[in-house]
Amino acid sequence: MSVAESATGGHVGGTALQRARKLGLFAGGFITYKQRHEDRATGRLPGDTGRSRGRQQRNGGSLASGARRRTASTYALSVTGVAGPDGGNDAAPVGTMYVGIADAAGTLAVRRQFLETGSV
Repeated sequence: MSVAESATGGHVGGTALQRARKLGLFAGGFITYKQRHEDRATGRLPGDTGRSRGRQQRNGGSLASGARRRTASTYALSVTGVAGPDGGNDAAPVGTMYVGIADAAGTLAVRRQFLETGSV
């Protein structure tokens, strides 16, 4: 298992490490905030990124598939989005997160809104 995360400060990877390490299942992870570092860490192509809702959701998936590829893990989990307190836009306000999972069968990414617009 591997992780790639942006906006969660290593919490996802830390939690995964605590649990999966005991079983020898943790391959590694990436904690990034700047998009160019996300691209470099996961081998994601710059054309795979963007700010529209559809592109950001694909970013969640491409982070997971990139982490899986870079670590040669069986599964990868990714989290990215707009953590706040500033940033965001109408398509992806603060609190918008994208969670991705990748395995040999492919990649899935979902969008979740964790805060109401204007609640931060």
